Amino acid sequence: FLGLVVVVCIGRLVYLQLFKGDYYRTLSDSNRIRTQVIYAPRGIVFDRNGVALVRNAPGFRQTFNDKRSVLLSREQAIPLLAAKDKNIAVDSQRKYPYGQAMAHVLGYTGQISEADLKSAKYADADLNDFIGKTGIEEQYEKRLAGKNGKQLVEVDAMGKTVRHLGQTDPVAGDNITLTIDARLQQAVVDGSSDIAKGAIIVSKPDGEILAMVSKPTYDSNLFT
Repeated sequence: FLGLVVVVCIGRLVYLQLFKGDYYRTLSDSNRIRTQVIYAPRGIVFDRNGVALVRNAPGFRQTFNDKRSVLLSREQAIPLLAAKDKNIAVDSQRKYPYGQAMAHVLGYTGQISEADLKSAKYADADLNDFIGKTGIEEQYEKRLAGKNGKQLVEVDAMGKTVRHLGQTDPVAGDNITLTIDARLQQAVVDGSSDIAKGAIIVSKPDGEILAMVSKPTYDSNLFT
């Protein structure tokens, strides 16, 4: 009986080490090696005179188990970091200094939807990505969006980082320059303050758009 038990144990060890060794080795590595995403900043949009119409502000991102992500300011992230929330990562927030004045021109960004992921345009995207939803942000998504980097870290059984194994740096998105004149755009907005509904376009004879205002409008910062 003891001999039979020994044979069974040896047979099981041979099976686990020789036939299933690669499988369990992969599971072990995945438990102790984590991949952390280093989010790339989006490109900046300038007017014809080099004035920044949108910028990236330092911020953080919180990711939930259902892959839903929320962008956080520094003030919002500090309590979560103090509580050692492992779902917080450094990221940037899109800021629109001209607010409602440039809303219909620039648009806004938001988390990619499942419907977007089904299109060929976002074949390489991830459910955690933030993309341009309307306006210039959407039209020039491929140029404005950067390429995220990755960092491999080794963790212990408690999930604490032991050492960094390697890193691929992120690549920032391309900056683009519009034909819009920010000062003229603001002047048109101020001059049309009494208009509740309508649109105004100022262009050069060659077709370059200098100002483009549509009413009613919204603040892009609220969506981001």
